[in-house]
Amino acid sequence: MLFQQSDSPEKSDGFTHPKGSHTHHHLYTMTVKYGIPFLRFCILGSFCIPKTLLQLVTAAEDVPFQSIPMYTTIDDPMEEEASFLNLSSERLAYHWIPGKCPAVLFLPGFQSSMDGKKTLSLEEHCRKRGIAMCRFDYRGHGLSSGFTQELTLSSWIEDATTILNDIVGNHRQVILVGSSMGVWIACHLAARYPERIVGLVGLAAAPDCFEYFYQKLSRTKQRRWEDEGVLAFPTIYNDGTPYLLSWKLVEDARKYWNVLQSDEQEIGIRCPVRLFHGKCDVDIDWEQSVRLRKRLVGTGASDVVTLFLTEDGDHRLSRPEDLSRMCVAVDQLIGICGVEHECG
Repeated sequence: MLFQQSDSPEKSDGFTHPKGSHTHHHLYTMTVKYGIPFLRFCILGSFCIPKTLLQLVTAAEDVPFQSIPMYTTIDDPMEEEASFLNLSSERLAYHWIPGKCPAVLFLPGFQSSMDGKKTLSLEEHCRKRGIAMCRFDYRGHGLSSGFTQELTLSSWIEDATTILNDIVGNHRQVILVGSSMGVWIACHLAARYPERIVGLVGLAAAPDCFEYFYQKLSRTKQRRWEDEGVLAFPTIYNDGTPYLLSWKLVEDARKYWNVLQSDEQEIGIRCPVRLFHGKCDVDIDWEQSVRLRKRLVGTGASDVVTLFLTEDGDHRLSRPEDLSRMCVAVDQLIGICGVEHECG
């Protein structure tokens, strides 16, 4: 799926598992749960992986981001202990910095944690500016409870909604910053709460990503996934340990395949949007961000949608210059809606 590299050996900022016993526990759990199909994938190497082919788009689609000042330094952020929001049978890990409105909420990608380089850099930037900021882990990710294989996109949209309402609730204006799958979730939140979401920053957007990968499979692989309930995708980032995707995840995600799949259905986003994508992204075609911009502009979803394509950027967009662009984009959106009073 989103085969991103990790920002650190132990913390994932992409399509990887944390190393050590946690990974072994997942492998044991999935072996017990899926039995022979899983063993066949692991032992016989019956894997499949969609290959990304970068294709040329017209120059008109490459909307240049205005010249931006680069921050000369971004201090190494300090990690702090997480707080936990207890749900009925699970708990969500999060970290909240009180400050001024609009608040900034970071939505990580699939198999990414709230301790990634982008998240911590943005938090440090907001702290210096006195802006409220929240980062969190979806269930099945990072420090939150649950197993990824047992959860769905609906679960993670619910998690993001819970954090937005229960933790960032005192702030009536919120800017969403999403990475990869997090951009998909951010789009749904922005459409659901048009009065609260005043800006959206999308990094390596992966809307409708499960459909994107499903369609790249051969029909034989698609049927195997449907029949056996799980399919293994190899990755070079997890010591070669394949990642297992449940068919339940795909079935559930189909309820949310309206971001790019329907040209007629309006997305319903009214806030300014800043999109960034690297042309060296081998995990998600940069054309996905081009298509997302078309959808947002084509349906009148947003008055201002800017797409910035970096020639040498990868899927992580975690280099100093990428982090700087992200922070500048957030500053621009704050400037559009204005900084308000202290809100908790």
